[in-house]
Amino acid sequence: MPAQGSGPTAGVFTSHAQERVVFGTPAEQAVVAEAAHYGSARIFVTSTRSLTEFSDGPLQRIEAALGSKHVGTFTEIGAHSLREGVIEGARRAREARADMLVAVGGGSVIDATKAMLMCLWLDFDSPDAMEPYREDLPKEKRRPIEAPADAIRMLAVSTTLSA
Repeated sequence: MPAQGSGPTAGVFTSHAQERVVFGTPAEQAVVAEAAHYGSARIFVTSTRSLTEFSDGPLQRIEAALGSKHVGTFTEIGAHSLREGVIEGARRAREARADMLVAVGGGSVIDATKAMLMCLWLDFDSPDAMEPYREDLPKEKRRPIEAPADAIRMLAVSTTLSA
């Protein structure tokens, strides 16, 4: 047991809902290690404009730590993860030939990045293409999301207190 006041315990927690949860490690170090763990070499970062305003915030530290593996950042994700932003982010990640997405921010950024994965997996290029995959559709009209065998992955770096 660590001495009181010596900081958080470091480790990795594995579950089925989230493949891995890394804790007790600075985000920039964890992102670089996880990218290496999955063999990713072309990392595309998603975030919000508000995090671009820092000179040395979590977004900037992650981008710097990735170095040449950082192939782009999309910071135009707004509240509630609107489809147009999701499609645009996926388009930019596709153009960058990203092999991993890293969401840095709160719930809207993380949710939008999950939806970007679906767009990349299923090659969507319009908001309308997402319609059959809505969770609120009747079961008989809803289509399942099936990831390809070589599916691009994502990491989520939550910057909110609720995480």
